[in-house]
Amino acid sequence: MRRKNLKKDKKYTVCNLDCTESTEKYRECIGWNEVCTKVKTVFAAPALSCSGRMLLVIGCDRQGIHVMNRYLYEKSVAHRGFLIIPFVAGNVSGRQLFSYILLAGYGYQHKWHKCENPAGYFTEDVYDVLQAAKNHLDKVDAVGGAEQHFRHRYTYLNNLVVLYKAAGKYYYDHYAPYGLNNIAAPKLFATEQNCIEWIRLGLLRRAVREVSA
Repeated sequence: MRRKNLKKDKKYTVCNLDCTESTEKYRECIGWNEVCTKVKTVFAAPALSCSGRMLLVIGCDRQGIHVMNRYLYEKSVAHRGFLIIPFVAGNVSGRQLFSYILLAGYGYQHKWHKCENPAGYFTEDVYDVLQAAKNHLDKVDAVGGAEQHFRHRYTYLNNLVVLYKAAGKYYYDHYAPYGLNNIAAPKLFATEQNCIEWIRLGLLRRAVREVSA
C-alpha cells in the first residue's frame, strides 16, 4: 500500500486510502514504524468518504488506537433533506476531534446516504463541524430528500427515532447509538403518541435487561 494525499498540520494528519483497501492496514498506510519512533501512541479514526476514499485521522493519544464513539443524535441537524449527525472521531492532545455522517431522506437512492464527512472537515467544536457540513451541502447543491423528512425525530437512551405518517398510519425508523442500520419493527400505529410510547417502552425494557444481565 502506498501513501496517498497525505496532509499534515500541527494537530493531526488525514490519510486517504481507496475504500477497497483493508482498514487493517492502517499501520502500513501511515508508516506506522516511523510514527511510533516519534510518539508513544497514535489513533486512527476511519471514515468512508463520499469520494470513495477511506479517511484516517492520525494523532497522538494516550489511549492508543481510537475506538468508535456513539453518534450524537441529540446534536443532529436536518438540512436539504439530509440529517447531519456528529460524532467524536478521536482525541488530539486531550481535546475531542469531531466529524459527521449523513443520512439521506432518499436512503440508498442517494450516493451520500450513510456517508462520512464528504466535506473532509474535522474540528474541535461540534457546532463548527455541523456548520461546515451545511455549507458543503449548500455549495454542491445536494438534496438528500424532502425538506421535512427528518422533522419528527426523537432521541431516547441515545437512540434515534424518526417518525413518519402515510395513509393515516404512523411508522418509524430506529437507529442504535453505535450503528446506522435501521432496526425498526415493521409495525403501524394509529397515532403518533402510540408509536412513541411503544418505542419508549421497548427501549426501556431493553435497557433494564442489559443492566440485569
